[in-house]
Amino acid sequence: MAALYESCPFGENENVIVIDDNYTGVQAGVHETAGIKVERIMQGYVDTLKALVENGGLEGKTATKLCEFAGMAEQLLKGAASEIGSKKKCYMEEFLEEIDVADEEIY
Repeated sequence: MAALYESCPFGENENVIVIDDNYTGVQAGVHETAGIKVERIMQGYVDTLKALVENGGLEGKTATKLCEFAGMAEQLLKGAASEIGSKKKCYMEEFLEEIDVADEEIY
């Protein structure tokens, strides 16, 4: 569990959040890895579309439109998932840094 809610010694109805830095750091890596895996899956999808056109015996408008769709899908999807995974990792690392700065100010 990333955060534990415990009674705060400063007041009966106060809550304090205890952050597990190791868990957050591990999850940052998990998000980055997931982005890379999704990227591979999407590239496999685009490769399958292209293979259908090239090796599937398709002709005419169907082949043309499928080829156009594969090209657009590749342009739109390329790098998107890995970028999101990397950004999530950065956000989690920045969060840990902000917590560390806040801890220094308190103690």
